[in-house]
Amino acid sequence: SILIRRTFGLESGVYDILIGITTTLLAYSSLGISQSLPKLLPDLDAAAGPRAAAALARRAGLLRMALLVIPLLLLNAMTVRIAAAFQLGEHGTFLLQAVTVLALGRAVLDLANRTLQGALAHRTANLFLVLQAGAVLTLIVVLLSTGGGIGAIVLGMGMIALVTAGFGSRTAIGVVGADHGEPSPRAKRQSGEFSPGLPASRFWHFVLFLYLISISSYFAQPGFASPVLAVVSDGVQAVALFNTGYQIPHMIAVLLLASFQGLYVPMFTRLLATPDNLRTAYREVSKVQAALLIPAAAGLLVMLGDYIPLIYGQAFGPAVPVARILTVALFVEAFLSLGGILLTTAELARPVLLAQTLIVLGAGPFVLAARTGDLVLTAAIFPLGRLLAALAKHLVARQRFGVRFPWTFVARASLPSLCMVAILIPARPAGGAGWLEALLLTALGAVIVLIGMRVFRVLGPRELDLLERAQIPGGARILTLLGRRG
Repeated sequence: SILIRRTFGLESGVYDILIGITTTLLAYSSLGISQSLPKLLPDLDAAAGPRAAAALARRAGLLRMALLVIPLLLLNAMTVRIAAAFQLGEHGTFLLQAVTVLALGRAVLDLANRTLQGALAHRTANLFLVLQAGAVLTLIVVLLSTGGGIGAIVLGMGMIALVTAGFGSRTAIGVVGADHGEPSPRAKRQSGEFSPGLPASRFWHFVLFLYLISISSYFAQPGFASPVLAVVSDGVQAVALFNTGYQIPHMIAVLLLASFQGLYVPMFTRLLATPDNLRTAYREVSKVQAALLIPAAAGLLVMLGDYIPLIYGQAFGPAVPVARILTVALFVEAFLSLGGILLTTAELARPVLLAQTLIVLGAGPFVLAARTGDLVLTAAIFPLGRLLAALAKHLVARQRFGVRFPWTFVARASLPSLCMVAILIPARPAGGAGWLEALLLTALGAVIVLIGMRVFRVLGPRELDLLERAQIPGGARILTLLGRRG
């Protein structure tokens, strides 16, 4: 994104619109099929053997791709009108054809990776994603150095996704269909089954539940916001500024909590039968999240005015207030997200889906705000639906399971961040920091927080244990600085 922003400036909004259209096509055509495979494949493999699991993977894959073909045909039949609506310029038809390739590649790659996850081949799935990311980065560097445009970049990304997906699909079919030396029945689909051993009713109930969650969450994502802004606001420039403001806080929040994602569901699943232990675990995880999110959010609020112009260029300065608003919203939502994870783990579909309707209802006010052309107002309205949904899920989890937020701990965990802010604000140069000053201020902020956490005794043994289990990159050094002795 840095390379694209610095090369095309505010016209990089065209790239965001194309990615938004791709995301929209994939979201609406998915029907929850790909998302269901990590759950259904291991269940079916255990119940009916690997041949039945392989049959499900093939049948689900064919259905998923058939559902995608219909909107892609409509897209290509209406390229001129769609290109004009989204202000894609004279090359709009080619850009939308590139989107077709990208959507196909991403759909197949998603199927392959989720199939590998369902076969518990997580390392292999991650390897294909890493290979794709490396190939895309190399492609963008080559294209930009030779004068390639946004259309060429999107088309190249689609071709890379298709090639990677081809190898991934072949690997996934081999992994899922492997017999592992155990006898497998000659699986034949019976009446009332979606695939051998899997009742159609169970399949459709599960995939539609996942689809409703996915399609409602879509209305709180840039994939929805970018096309809307292109149509009803100031065009591609507004799209570029909005996505730039969204990207940094979203990236930091994801990176901070990524190491914990594999802990939540197994932990909650194991503890659902012991309410006291569940409440304790919820409280401890909330503490660790607060200890990570609060200083990161505080540091971003202070330094975004320097980061964005330095990273993306001075033209993106108007994205700073957008980024600050979204930092607060995205980090608060991340802190509230545990309630939704707990409800989903407990398979409480009704309250989850009811909460998700708040996200859908938030789409209307967002469109109205976008029509005003006020990007700051639009950014303030955008996350309200997802914040209310996260809060509603937490309140339901509190009622059902008695979980509580450790507010006393949150207040204590905020003290190091307040110290950091009090020092960084006057230390920042009045005219904005250069690269050296920004790096020094960032390092200073991190040191102040680490010292403050030790002085105020923010993290106890339980929280340090949880941090250690998460295996955060560089975590061993951080734990040492926080007082954990090896």
